[in-house]
Amino acid sequence: MHVIGTAGHIDHGKSALIKALTGMNPDRLQEEKERGMTIDLGFAWLTLPSGLTTGIIDVPGHHRFIRNMLAGVGGISLVLFVVAATESWMPQSQEHMDIIDLLGIDRGFVILTKKDLVEAEWLEMVSAEVGEKLAGTSLADAEIIPVSAISGEGLAYLTQRLDTVLTQVPPAADNQRPRLWIDRVFTIRGAGTVITGTLEQGVLNLEQVVQLMPSGVSARIRGLQTHQCAVTQALPGTRVAVNLAGVDMAQIYRGDALTGLGQWRANDVINVEMRLLPHLTFTLPENSNLQLHIGSAEIPVQARLLGSSELQPGQSGFAQLRLARPAAIDFHDRFVLRDITRQITIGGGKVLDAQAQRVRGSDFRLPRSAPGAYKVLASTARPLRRLDLSTLPARAVANQRELIKIVLQEQGWIADEELVYSAPLALPLLQTELGYLQQKGEIMRLPGYALAPEAWQALIARIKAQVRTYHDQYPLRNGLSRETLRSSMSMPIRLFDEVINRLVQEGQLIAQRAWLRLPQFTLQFSAEQRTAIQQLLAVMSSQRFTPPNVDELVASGYDIELINALIEQGQLVKVGKGVLFHDEALVAARQLLAKVIMQTGDIDVAAVRHVLGTTRKYAIPLLEYFDQIGFTKRVGDKRQLATGNRDGGVTFGELAN
Repeated sequence: MHVIGTAGHIDHGKSALIKALTGMNPDRLQEEKERGMTIDLGFAWLTLPSGLTTGIIDVPGHHRFIRNMLAGVGGISLVLFVVAATESWMPQSQEHMDIIDLLGIDRGFVILTKKDLVEAEWLEMVSAEVGEKLAGTSLADAEIIPVSAISGEGLAYLTQRLDTVLTQVPPAADNQRPRLWIDRVFTIRGAGTVITGTLEQGVLNLEQVVQLMPSGVSARIRGLQTHQCAVTQALPGTRVAVNLAGVDMAQIYRGDALTGLGQWRANDVINVEMRLLPHLTFTLPENSNLQLHIGSAEIPVQARLLGSSELQPGQSGFAQLRLARPAAIDFHDRFVLRDITRQITIGGGKVLDAQAQRVRGSDFRLPRSAPGAYKVLASTARPLRRLDLSTLPARAVANQRELIKIVLQEQGWIADEELVYSAPLALPLLQTELGYLQQKGEIMRLPGYALAPEAWQALIARIKAQVRTYHDQYPLRNGLSRETLRSSMSMPIRLFDEVINRLVQEGQLIAQRAWLRLPQFTLQFSAEQRTAIQQLLAVMSSQRFTPPNVDELVASGYDIELINALIEQGQLVKVGKGVLFHDEALVAARQLLAKVIMQTGDIDVAAVRHVLGTTRKYAIPLLEYFDQIGFTKRVGDKRQLATGNRDGGVTFGELAN
């Protein structure tokens, strides 16, 4: 289904045309009927000869109500641009045409109304003048159709042409991310809150839980109507009235958006491509306060030009718009900008990045590093990045698949659940696209993440370089601590784990307990070190239950790196702060204590001191260590054998590993 919109100067017969086509008066307000002038949006619908039903939005033509016109014209498939044959082109004809052109609406007909009031020669002259005005606009090739709403002349032909064109227009895309820009909010006795708008990008279903943006308030769809008929499902491209449960009318405003739950993120900074109208008499400076019209929303913005100090009439350029309030905006949404002071339309364009981050100082300039260089906040899934102007032209012409690659080029990597806000697809469709790009070798995939190939290679190089540096610095250690590496990478734990898992699977890293090492790394001791190891182990073995602690060993001349290497290998075991035992001594201690506990049922510190011939300095950390590894369990001030250890058949080495 599709929606038709009107446009044109005040009193040129837009509402009369709609009434003649549909039999419905689109002017719904009493003031409109009394004054004979459309003030706010009007609505009707038309069933065409083929059986196709199309909604119609009638917009006001008076310059004082241009904001209402802009609220209704954004989501239409085809425009009926109305020019009265009696007056020809007028000031609001030009502004409405500017708006249609800026919004990129290129399907439509120019309707010369009041045909019955002019001579054929005059009608031909007006038609020629209108054709000249349309040159260079999105409606340059539009057919001009003279009609009379009074006599009905030309209406049958117009209806047939509408049917022919609309049946050839592809149905509105269903990206499974519904959004409905709200243009009316009201209440109905016995039903409650009702909103209306044109549905885009997805379907709405009865009883569906939806979300209002930017407030984030959720609600349930209690009823759906299209053209005053109750439906259980509303399709994209249709005019829809939605009866909401769980939300009050006072919580909703024109310009809000009704969206799928959790599928949209309202943002207050967007990067855009914009164009100034050629007939302006002034330039746009680097920072300007303007009025943004997008969907049905009207929002004050500060426009900051990117890469230039000013924009001349007729010129195009890139800008960052900082919104006074967030809005549910999407990639390639069309918009119009108006000058707040002069109260005129000055330009418009399309959104290139709906999830942009504010640029400060020189951040908007071209980065010195290659595209894809990025810095990551450990506490967030969103990378901090400098704005790369080189990707903005590509964004301007990109399709959804190309946009995914551009986002990855800019950010390096991104989680799937974050990418849905930057690429206009629901998660299932997005993952299908990611799978295709991965198959083509154009992106790298990890569970839950997409990465640019360059970023993936940079991650691998950085990780391996850090592990290699650690090996060079500490040749007697098994490898770099996994947690130490993670903290230095400043990336989310989930992504880090997936990266390491993939590198281990591919054999590019070896993981051993909490350490990571390169495959080519082997721990090798020199002859001098082997002699020192033998001496150290002999000392520890001879004093097995009262061994020297770490500080005492270092004071005796033993290298701390050598001691740590023996700890990592398991020949020495750290049971407490600074307290080490030879692994064979721990096996003997375990066997002796197990024997006593099985005879007496439990053991205390005093008994340990007696059995092992040691002191509290060693007995307490030793018992705490046995508790920790699950050999014993503490019951009051005593220890019992932990479940599964009563037969004493498990070796200490097996327990320790």
